Amino acid sequence: MTRNGYYSYQVRKNNRPDDPMHQEMLEWVEDIAESSRYSYGSRRMKKALNALGYAVSRNKARS
Repeated sequence: MTRNGYYSYQVRKNNRPDDPMHQEMLEWVEDIAESSRYSYGSRRMKKALNALGYAVSRNKARS
């Protein structure tokens, strides 16, 4: 990546509006993790989020 491309990406990333749906999902992830005493892996976290109505993949649940 060029220097110009990197800084252009940084500007675009910082100007992007916050997604309230994503923030809400992150709060659920924290609640699920705390209630399970951090024993859920990506597979179980994916199933829990899907049950709550968030269509996420295992990779998204992992990060």
